[in-house]
Amino acid sequence: MKTFQWATAALLLGTLAVGTARAQTAEDEPYRLFQGSWLDRYNLGIRGYLDMGYTYNPDDPVDRSNGLVGYNDRSNDFMLNQLYLITERVTKTEGVGVDVGGRVDLLYGTDHRYTQVTPGTGFDSTWSEGKLNGLSMPQVYGDVAIGDLILRAGHFYAPCGYESAMPTENFFYSHTHSFIYAMPTTLSGGEAIFKFNDTLSVNAGLDTGWNNWDTQNNKVSYFGGFNLNFEPSRTTFALEFFSGNNEVPGIASTRNFVSAVLTQKIGLGWTYALEVDIGQETNVSGLGSTANWSGASNYLFYEIFEGLSAGIRHEWLQDPNHFLFTGGGHINDLSLGVNWKPNRNLTVRSEIREDWANPTAGFYTFDDFTKNNQFLWATDVVVRF
Repeated sequence: MKTFQWATAALLLGTLAVGTARAQTAEDEPYRLFQGSWLDRYNLGIRGYLDMGYTYNPDDPVDRSNGLVGYNDRSNDFMLNQLYLITERVTKTEGVGVDVGGRVDLLYGTDHRYTQVTPGTGFDSTWSEGKLNGLSMPQVYGDVAIGDLILRAGHFYAPCGYESAMPTENFFYSHTHSFIYAMPTTLSGGEAIFKFNDTLSVNAGLDTGWNNWDTQNNKVSYFGGFNLNFEPSRTTFALEFFSGNNEVPGIASTRNFVSAVLTQKIGLGWTYALEVDIGQETNVSGLGSTANWSGASNYLFYEIFEGLSAGIRHEWLQDPNHFLFTGGGHINDLSLGVNWKPNRNLTVRSEIREDWANPTAGFYTFDDFTKNNQFLWATDVVVRF
């Protein structure tokens, strides 16, 4: 398996070296391996990326775990996080007419454990059961566009939070605890997306529950929200709401969750983002109790010069009913990082991170469950192709 990982890395880095000159002269997109007139003729796109990294943990835990931290959850070990391939046809209507499209994503690597559906709900839940490196299909959906309305059906990433399961969309290698534990990663169902204008778009849909393919209890869940983009003030705001029964059959329960994200560009080169998450589940496991959780994540980025930027992130998450993870309580994390992009195909991300937790009495979170604080130094490389 190690031989395959290193061979894959060498192949893609070699592709990067060949395509660097062309990538640097491109207007917007990085150099792509898959190009051709036949793709353009049918409005098809095939692209992907490789993400691999290493996380140094000075505690050197015996179980090689960085506790609740993810997706880089392995300490002092090389990780091939994602070898990711996307095939898609983006719908185009120019505001009028009808078009059909869709998308299929395949992920191979250690991150498959975070992007597979819940065990027992079908589809890719058993593809790589028990394996560190495995395969998942986090997205497979079809679109029908009617003017400015898109009707989507299938399996897709949940439209919430500031961060993404795809490293090409994130500044930091590691994720917040809120992203991993407090919100859905994927949904299966149907969604309608309507763009009123350049300022406002709304969405609403039905799904089978968080991270499921088939519903566990034959209950339908709901989600919906809106996005605002105020171009003159360089401000964006997004809000998404989820509601439904995520318990096993026979248990009457409701899980409500709302996520709001504010992004503001400040001056020259500065960007600030704030994410606030609030959730509640009633009748947990049929025992009559109610679980509540909430959190806030702050991000501040600065572009030092073209190709080099710095960022800081602080997260606070409370789980007083230990519903999200064992021990519950409060947890904080602070990350400082830099991103270096020597060309459009390559991104190197490095960060230092400190986590400190205050779980329920008697529980410990890090270093083989002996400590409640942890320091990490993580670096990864993302190669687009």
